[in-house]
Amino acid sequence: MSLKYGILGLLSYGKMTGYDISKYFKESVDYFWNAQQSQIYRELSALEKKGWVEYDLVIQSNKPNKKLYRLNDAGREHLLEWLGNEHMGDVFIVRNPLLLKLFFSSQIPVNKVISLLENYKAKCESAARQLAAHTRDLSNYEALVDHSDESRYWKMTIAYGLGNYEFLARWAQNCIDILEKGERETD
Repeated sequence: MSLKYGILGLLSYGKMTGYDISKYFKESVDYFWNAQQSQIYRELSALEKKGWVEYDLVIQSNKPNKKLYRLNDAGREHLLEWLGNEHMGDVFIVRNPLLLKLFFSSQIPVNKVISLLENYKAKCESAARQLAAHTRDLSNYEALVDHSDESRYWKMTIAYGLGNYEFLARWAQNCIDILEKGERETD
């Protein structure tokens, strides 16, 4: 449901192709909301049918023609309405395959569970490093938008992402410690 608003939000910065939107998704909000390029193109088509976005067809001689999308007044109105809506019903819905696996993991050898958690911890640490690098690169993105205070909001989401990945890495290590301690006690 929120993908359309992510697209509208990106288009509020200016005109973009579907490829541009996919690229900026990956470079900005991917750590908390990811989308495949095919999903973005489907959603763009749906947004166009709703009358929330429009596009100009850019004719290219040596490449396929491309659509340059822009947010129209109806799309901006829906984006602002969504941004101002304080409903939090779906914020606390958690669907985490790792937790589901872990819940039933007493049925497999402990060393496999530890390996799963070590892999997860490594991915969290890597994601935190990448996110920290994005923080240093914010000035590149600030130049693309004409909203002077935009980066303040970006920094808030980055701080959430960093804190989340750091917590998850510590949590995974704590789980590993519990499992290793349990293994020593049963030997």
